[in-house]
Amino acid sequence: MLASLQVFAVVARENHGRQEKFIRFRSPEGGFQRIVHDIPDEIKPGIRFQSRAFAVLQEAIKSFATTYFTTMRLNANHANRVTIWLEDNNLVDMLRSGTHPTH
Repeated sequence: MLASLQVFAVVARENHGRQEKFIRFRSPEGGFQRIVHDIPDEIKPGIRFQSRAFAVLQEAIKSFATTYFTTMRLNANHANRVTIWLEDNNLVDMLRSGTHPTH
C-alpha cells in the first residue's frame, strides 16, 4: 500500500508540473496583444490600438475559432471518428467558401 501511495505522489507531482507548463503556454501574459501589435508593425511601424479594440478583436477571434473547431468536431462525429483530421478542416473551408472539390 505504501509503495502505491509513493507512486501516486510521484505521478501527481509530475502531472502538476505539466499542468503548470500547459497553463503558462496557453495564456502567456500579453501574448495576444503582442501578436496583434507585431502584424501591423511589419507593414507600418508605430500603429497604436485602443485597449477596447484588443478586447473586441480577441472576442471575435475566440468566437470564430470556437465555431470553426465545433464544425470540424461535428464533421469527425459524422464520420464516426473522435479525432479531427485534415479532411475535416478542408470540408469546413469548402463549406465556408461555397466551393466544391473537383475530382
